[in-house]
Amino acid sequence: MDNRLSVGRLITFQLYWNQIQGAYKGIMSVLMSLTRAAGAAQRVLSLVDALPDIDPNAGTMVCSLSYLLSLQGGACNIFLW
Repeated sequence: MDNRLSVGRLITFQLYWNQIQGAYKGIMSVLMSLTRAAGAAQRVLSLVDALPDIDPNAGTMVCSLSYLLSLQGGACNIFLW
């Protein structure tokens, strides 16, 4: 067996190496996306589980509220009485 590296063997090795490297990059991209998604999901779930700072039983009850909503010329006006 010849221990020298020919141009053909070098090109063959480079082609196989590029295929393996491309597959590896694809797998790493998928794993990175899954890691980011898991971090985002953890943040969303922590926000969903968070309790509000406002006491729902505090404050004054409002018996009734009357309002008029006016949309004119792209402006929104709310009138309360």
